[in-house]
Amino acid sequence: MNVTEKFMKELENRDYGDVKVPVHLIHFVRWRDRLAYYSLQLRPFFYQEPWDLPIEVEGRRYTPADLTTLQGRGMTPVEFYNLLTDIEVALIEAAARRGLSLRKRGKVDDDGHTGAHPQRQKHGGNWALGE
Repeated sequence: MNVTEKFMKELENRDYGDVKVPVHLIHFVRWRDRLAYYSLQLRPFFYQEPWDLPIEVEGRRYTPADLTTLQGRGMTPVEFYNLLTDIEVALIEAAARRGLSLRKRGKVDDDGHTGAHPQRQKHGGNWALGE
């Protein structure tokens, strides 16, 4: 097993019960680790045409190691959310340019939802009052 595979295995088996951050920030840690996992899947394509990997957002380059240690110090939660979103979009676009589909970390990333996150879903209009 090479270093990349070991790193991916660690991210697949990470226990977020041991993370020493406030409960309301665990979501950001899980998201950050998922992005590192995506980046590791793309590692064989680093520094090759079309020259978009490792990804660069707001003038800073993000390797898998950078992503696993990324913190939002000095940023508001909204700014950190926007940064993670920009990184995720860049990784997904880089994978799409190569005809790849990024896989999630199994049970770790399985949030029990299908499709969009609940806060982003549109609800159908067939709701009756009193039910």
